[in-house]
Amino acid sequence: MPENSLPAFRAPISDTAYSRADFGLPEDAFVFANFNGVYKLEPLAFATWMRLMKRLPDSVLWLKEGAPMAKESLRREAERRGVDGDRLIFAEVVPHAEHLARHRLADLALDAVVQAGGVTTIDALWAGLPVLVVTTAELNDRTRVSLLKTAGLPDLVTNSLDEYFALALELATDRDKLAEIKGRLDTQRLNVPLFDLARFTRHLEAGYEMILEKYWSGQPAGDLEIPPLPQ
Repeated sequence: MPENSLPAFRAPISDTAYSRADFGLPEDAFVFANFNGVYKLEPLAFATWMRLMKRLPDSVLWLKEGAPMAKESLRREAERRGVDGDRLIFAEVVPHAEHLARHRLADLALDAVVQAGGVTTIDALWAGLPVLVVTTAELNDRTRVSLLKTAGLPDLVTNSLDEYFALALELATDRDKLAEIKGRLDTQRLNVPLFDLARFTRHLEAGYEMILEKYWSGQPAGDLEIPPLPQ
């Protein structure tokens, strides 16, 4: 696929005006968020997040609700790394439209490192929450990169854990820069390729036609590069 490999649906977002108090979030804290399943929270990402939280004592980490054992384990691991376990706040399961709406209460989403988000990244971007991702030669994950680039936010793709940490710290301490990114996302999200499902469909159909032409001409199976349609 020439742009993104995941179709991004423009899901309904609740118009309920939630407050941070509705979800146990401190009003004046900087809220990092990650709503992936807890099985994606590998030590490499978690250690980086804890380093951030130690540098930013007024920050909290908003995570998806998991089994009680998982919550206890994560809080215990935070304590072991010098971060108060109560600074990990867990979001209970709510209907999807409400879940999208509450994204607005967070400041910045932090993608996991080894198992990156897919649908969770799309959800955050559609709801207007910037997502910081990291990619390396070892990870070689095109999906996380393509999601950010086709959302018009290539500047949130980092190429090392050190760069990922540094940019997260910068955005947490430079509210003007973060506000500019959020404003850009809000302004352009209806016009970027990521949320143009018709364009995604046309690319997919072009790929099917290329496969069929290759089959009928007797060519061996192999990778196909689908050319992008004009903007």
